This record gives sequence, C-alpha cells and structure tokens, in this order.
Amino acid sequence: AQWYHRRVREAVVSTQSTGRLSITGDAKDAAAAKRIIQDILDEGDAPSLVMMIEERFCGLIIGGRGSKIRQLQDSTGTAIKIDKKSEAKDGKVQVVISGSESQCAAAQHEINAIIAESQDEL
Repeated sequence: AQWYHRRVREAVVSTQSTGRLSITGDAKDAAAAKRIIQDILDEGDAPSLVMMIEERFCGLIIGGRGSKIRQLQDSTGTAIKIDKKSEAKDGKVQVVISGSESQCAAAQHEINAIIAESQDEL
C-alpha cells in the first residue's frame, strides 16, 4: 500500500469501539482529512498494469538501495512491485504497477525509457 503524508492542521481522526470513524476540527481541515482517508480506501480499487522485463534490467529499475524505484514511485504516484530474479520465467520478471490509469502509463513509460537508455549504451 502506498503511504500518504499530508499535513492537516487541526483535524483529529479517531475510531470508536463501533468501528466508526470520527473526524473533528474546522470544516476545511476535516474535509481534507476525509479526502485523504477516502484516497487510501480507494487505493484498494486502484487499477494495476503488469509488464514483463528481462531480469538483467531489474537492478537498473530498482537502483542502488532502491533509490531509483522510490524515485519512480514518487514522481508517478504509483506503487511498483518487481518480482525477485529467482521468480523469473524464461528470463523475465513481472513488474506490477498500481495507481490510476495515467499514473501507471507514466511509470511504464519511465521504466521503458530506462531500459531503452541502457540498451543504447551497450
């Protein structure tokens, strides 16, 4: 799941034993908190895009200590999961990109650009 970090000045969110959620604060901050919570709930319904890449490109997509994949996720607003090389089938690993349709397309474009750039350097 993707984590959301937005500052809401004075809204307080609490749950009760009934499982109900309560948001208190001024109307603007409470509305902002409600939107953030709804975004998180809607994330479970987010479409996914699946692509297969050659396992030799995994390191390029992940980057040193995960820096490249984090940058990709941050810049596109997606969650990206790359299977382990040990799970490769016919030399390819599955990449699952989750987010809106346009976010997934942007992440796929970036991944394809990284791969194309590395092939140009060969």
